[in-house]
Amino acid sequence: MKTFWTELIKRRVFRTVGAYIGVGYALLLVAQTLEHALVLPTWFDTSVISILVMGLIPVIVLAWVFQFTSEGLVRNKDIPQADISGQDAKIELFDIAAIAITLFIVGVLGLRILSPNVMTSKTERSAEIIDAPEKSIAVLPFEAMSAEQSDLFLGRAVAEETLNRLAKIPELKVSARTSSFALADQDLDIKEIGERLEVAHILEGSIRRSGDRIRITAQLVRTDDGYHIWTETFEPEMADLFLIEDRIVAAISRTLQIRLGVGIGQSKPTGDGIDPAAYEAFLNGKALWSLRMRNNENRFKSFKAFERAVEIDPGFSEAWSALALTGLGSKGSPLSRDKEAFSKKIDQALDRALATNPQNLEALLVAGHWRISEHLDFDGAQDLFERARQIDPKQTELAYAVYWAMTGEPEKALAARDKVAELDPLNFGFLRIRADLQAMIGRDDDALKFYNECQAVNCLQEGFIAFGSTVALLSEDPAEIEKWQKLWHGFHAFIKTLPESELPQVVKVIPAYFATEFGDPNAEQLQQEMIELFKTEPVTDTIGQWGPTFAQFMPPELFIDTLKLAYERGDLFGASFDMLPFYGQKNYPDELLKHPRYHALWEKPGLKELATLRRANGYHHSLPVQDNPASE
Repeated sequence: MKTFWTELIKRRVFRTVGAYIGVGYALLLVAQTLEHALVLPTWFDTSVISILVMGLIPVIVLAWVFQFTSEGLVRNKDIPQADISGQDAKIELFDIAAIAITLFIVGVLGLRILSPNVMTSKTERSAEIIDAPEKSIAVLPFEAMSAEQSDLFLGRAVAEETLNRLAKIPELKVSARTSSFALADQDLDIKEIGERLEVAHILEGSIRRSGDRIRITAQLVRTDDGYHIWTETFEPEMADLFLIEDRIVAAISRTLQIRLGVGIGQSKPTGDGIDPAAYEAFLNGKALWSLRMRNNENRFKSFKAFERAVEIDPGFSEAWSALALTGLGSKGSPLSRDKEAFSKKIDQALDRALATNPQNLEALLVAGHWRISEHLDFDGAQDLFERARQIDPKQTELAYAVYWAMTGEPEKALAARDKVAELDPLNFGFLRIRADLQAMIGRDDDALKFYNECQAVNCLQEGFIAFGSTVALLSEDPAEIEKWQKLWHGFHAFIKTLPESELPQVVKVIPAYFATEFGDPNAEQLQQEMIELFKTEPVTDTIGQWGPTFAQFMPPELFIDTLKLAYERGDLFGASFDMLPFYGQKNYPDELLKHPRYHALWEKPGLKELATLRRANGYHHSLPVQDNPASE
């Protein structure tokens, strides 16, 4: 054995193995670098390791048989013995190091073979992650590298448009914009954001403008370890911005397709022919609309930005649908004060959006909602929703929630909203509507839980207090009622400080509602003031929502006059639970339900069809009744 060991040293086997391992390690580093830089498959560097290990045995055999000398490659048996033995003392330390490295490598390989559960290969780890939420991504707003507000909006809008295109990849879970952007405003690291959103990848970036050129840097990051698996910098002119978003999505799609098997063929340019100035206005409008809850003025600015976009480029379908969406979400706000002109403008926007692109999903969904709330055209809305279903069944099902709630299927509508909560868990606007639906079917505890949590962290603007206070009243819990009564009074004091131009008309009447419901000492006085107001200046905004309380103390003739005027103005349905018992639990008084004029109101176009749909679904609340209940 000693002779064999001595022979290994004399033949420089350990020296050769040490050199091989050193070169192999360098090759492995190069392989890992290439894998990440060129987005090569995850098995690339693993294959390199396997080849190096398999090559070790031939190297040992060759080292035993041959040596490099000054005369070239020579078989060991042809080298004089004196030449070999003369090297012994000089190579001793090198051989010891080579032996140690060789034993370490053999030990690692042995541990990997004998204990596969202790050390899992990179390929196996990747497979395990892919089986979990690996095919998932969140997009954060691109950071503006200057103090210009326009760059802030542009960074948010570019991120949102990129997110929308990634969401079209069927196999990829994309965190909703509201949730992703909400976390971006918090001081969280990538791993925390990934855990909160339950995604394996984050797309982040920055944006800097210099004249007509923009520098956009985008990077894709793994949330488990913060490793950047793709990064690229783009420096387009504004005219190329739309196409740059496609390039970003194309690069990410390729990265995800190679690593995870998703996204192949999903990115195709869609911005050809759009005027760059119109597109920039469109992006600004999108960003401003997303910030409307923070500042009501952003609602006006958003609407104007979309108007500017379609003025520059009348063929820009997405800008027309965005303009209509802003209008749909602004019913009852100061933006809609001129009812007739406002309604006409939204109708025209939807017509132009679908004329320029009949497959515009957003336009189809917004048009369906608008047909319901503004025109009471339920058949027309269903036709639009069915067209949308052919494009995206998932989003269409969520859009149908408004239809189902209004036509007397609140449980079905709530199920759709539950799906929204799963896909977009930090979208507090959606969650508020979900809480309202919970209250509508008697789940007051669930609804109140949301409002209490929202109030604790101030998740929405102060206006949500009006809805939370109503749910607290429905709960009949004295402690909750006392708490929310104080919150309401604080909110009422706050809105008194705001200029009238920033307030919807409904703030003139809801003080009487809450004074009545909370039993405030001034309730009767406010009721009388409201009655006098409605005689000369009826407030019809969202009257269908607050009506069940007003009907308790307003003269029936005056209240029906108000409902009739609201119908004529298109104000009767501002929410999906209008003209229902308030939140499904407080109905109109019998005197009103049996009134001949109330019956006549429900015979008007749209209302008659709605009554038929509600009765077909077994939902008779708030519908006119005969003196003989059996006749209904």
